[in-house]
Amino acid sequence: MGTMTRGIMVFLLMVLLGHAAYAGVSWYVTAGGLDTNDCLTPATPCTTIQSAIGKASGGDTVYVATGTYTGTGEEVVRLDKDIRLSAGWNPGFVSQTGRSVLDGESSRRGLTASGVTASVERIVARNGWAYGLGGGGVLVFGGSLVLDDSLIEYNQSGGVRTLGSGTVSVNRSVVHHNVGSGIDNLQGTAIMSHCIVAANDGPGITNVDHQIILTSCTVNNNRGPGVSNSGTVRLDHSTVSFNQSGVFNFTGIVTIDGSTIHANGPFSGGVLNLSGNGRIGTVTLLNSTISGNTSQGSGAGVFNSGMLVANNITVSGNSAGYDGGGIYLNFNPGFTSLTLRNSIVAGNSGGSGPDCAGGFQTYASAGHNLLGTLQGCPIVAAATDLVQIDSALDPLQDNGGPTLTHAPLPGSPAIDAGSQDLPGSGGDACEAADQRGVGRPQGSACDIGAYEANAVMS
Repeated sequence: MGTMTRGIMVFLLMVLLGHAAYAGVSWYVTAGGLDTNDCLTPATPCTTIQSAIGKASGGDTVYVATGTYTGTGEEVVRLDKDIRLSAGWNPGFVSQTGRSVLDGESSRRGLTASGVTASVERIVARNGWAYGLGGGGVLVFGGSLVLDDSLIEYNQSGGVRTLGSGTVSVNRSVVHHNVGSGIDNLQGTAIMSHCIVAANDGPGITNVDHQIILTSCTVNNNRGPGVSNSGTVRLDHSTVSFNQSGVFNFTGIVTIDGSTIHANGPFSGGVLNLSGNGRIGTVTLLNSTISGNTSQGSGAGVFNSGMLVANNITVSGNSAGYDGGGIYLNFNPGFTSLTLRNSIVAGNSGGSGPDCAGGFQTYASAGHNLLGTLQGCPIVAAATDLVQIDSALDPLQDNGGPTLTHAPLPGSPAIDAGSQDLPGSGGDACEAADQRGVGRPQGSACDIGAYEANAVMS
């Protein structure tokens, strides 16, 4: 087990244990308190969060009432102890239904966590500005931070940044309307769950040579790629949509499972996979839908100049200005490769190769694919493939499950046309369940594409 994997497992264990690890002294803060108080009761609170942190010790909890809090130094709040910051309480500290605002007043960062193991819940980090290290909303510099049920918004220098091998877990939170990347993982690990990263004036998420895991997240409407990666990224049951480009991978490793990449463009479409500097960009697509993306150039659904491995994906409704509306396989000897099985590539548009295109090299299908047209396509069909045929798919819509999908219409040739091998058994087999989590097969064999028909999801 690698060092990175062990570190993530320890961090996830800390998250699962939750706030039980904080069993020390309780401290209280309200906007109307006094820093000369002892801050030990709701009736005698501090007025600044930093004053309460100064009195606290490792393992303590600082409770913060709703209101707006400002600072005088480089940040409104600096966590330099292993504490829990529990915000959003009513003034009597009886109910926790709101959020507490850390207002950087366009002159300082909202929150810095430096070399600690801490948790923060129900804050709004707003109007932050950070010179040098960046992270106008939140900076995690070494250590680990759990950030729950919070808003990171309207900050300069990005929303959340990790440096110094820091680890941040962002859960049930929204990172939006920041200038720069919403999440900027430069030297650490980011684990994100049930989050929204939206409308940032830059990439939604930037990952440089490190690791990000997204589960049940939405990354949309960012001015740049939804996800920009040169490290390792995994997207599970997530949506990347309406960004200027979807997932941009340069020499990194990306796994997209049970997710939908749609309506991105017009710069590089849904998924762009590039190699360079002697490194091969690698993208693995499983049980995912690539739909409705546009590109001014080639490869609106997927542009591949590295290693592309795909099983049970649906690539449909994408439109390129040049060739390869669905998939474009860039001629890059020694770098570009394709493993495509049990997948639909049909109903796309773009130049002389509407569904797939590429030049000077051919790629053997791994079998059981539905390829709408082979016009201009460098994929050599296998005997088990269906070619030159209408896939007969419904429009992209909510068919149950956490993400949008294309369901095969009754009578679609994709139904029961996948591999006969036991789903989930590896090799040429279909994935064990479809994009929505429906088990395969529902019929005599699994279906081609991300959706398994003949099952009703509520």
